[in-house]
Amino acid sequence: MRNTLVVLAAVLLSCSLNAVAQTEVLYVATPQTNQPWLLSTYNVDPSTAVATPVGSPVNVESSNIIPLTVGSLHVLYVWTHTDVWVYPTDANGVPDSTPSQHLAFGLSIPLTSFVVDPKGKFAYAAVTWVDVNQQHRAAIYLYTVDSNNGNLADTPKLASTYGPDPYVGLSGFSFGASGARLFASFVDSAPFTCNYGYDEYPVNLKTGALGSLADMVQVDTECGEIDNVAISDQLTGYSRDCCGTGSGIIRLRLISTGQQINCDHTMLQFCGDNGPIYFDPNSQNLFFNDNVLNFLFVSRINFTSSQLIPTAQLPATYSLALKFSPDDQLFYTSQPTGVNIYAFQANTGKVGATTALAEASQVAIVATTLP
Repeated sequence: MRNTLVVLAAVLLSCSLNAVAQTEVLYVATPQTNQPWLLSTYNVDPSTAVATPVGSPVNVESSNIIPLTVGSLHVLYVWTHTDVWVYPTDANGVPDSTPSQHLAFGLSIPLTSFVVDPKGKFAYAAVTWVDVNQQHRAAIYLYTVDSNNGNLADTPKLASTYGPDPYVGLSGFSFGASGARLFASFVDSAPFTCNYGYDEYPVNLKTGALGSLADMVQVDTECGEIDNVAISDQLTGYSRDCCGTGSGIIRLRLISTGQQINCDHTMLQFCGDNGPIYFDPNSQNLFFNDNVLNFLFVSRINFTSSQLIPTAQLPATYSLALKFSPDDQLFYTSQPTGVNIYAFQANTGKVGATTALAEASQVAIVATTLP
């Protein structure tokens, strides 16, 4: 019995040490007049939400920043419409002052999106345009990521093309947590139509190849309505406000079963308003930035009862930007007054400790968790 207790204690200690070994990192990019962006690094305590600055700020060429762990190496990808830079970081997430790679995309059209799959194996550079015949087109190029240093293969492969299409144009690209789907946002501008939504490219996790584009979610609207769409590996959703305060609706769908949750002002007041919606990384909670009441509402998603269960409401502005730590222990909002940091329990939807970083103006933020 004693030996069993000793073994159990050792296991628990090992689990505890593994948990402590993770480092929550917040990057804050500050604009400078006629200068590169200034990137600052913070380590954040997930219990107290206290952010501690680490290292020295670094000048980078853009606020488009993607943090990723590749193998055992943590790197940052900083990209513009023409170039990408790769920055290795130390154990606290602080980037080197100079990049390990600077790669020009060499495309004749400015880049629309650059994304790296969460597994750290492949990157995709996407361009969208309207040709001389007013047809929407797109091209997606595949880069292989070097598992030793995070650098990109110099020569990309054409992974997919889109179009010509007279009305529907792809407008952006993103990944969920698994990397199994590359999401493509779109706008449908057919006559008397202003529809928005997401399609998906299935991703071959071994080769990075993209499958055929497939439908995911679309909100059918009348021009002049206020609509916002969200997507994750498990959920699709949108908020729609056709006719002013109280007329809106929020609709969520579980991808695996097609089950829906519909919410209007008779169920929860904020469901009748307008604003962007977000899902946390575990797809367990809905975040709704209410542009009428100026609150960020947090609700637990319960498909068993087909309900949204409110768990928090936080002061927010229309220009709020929301980011999550990949492990769902923290979320961050960037507002004109600075950055707010919130400890979070994804399994309950409860918001814990809160702190703030004061900034002179709204900044760009991105977060990661280092193993």
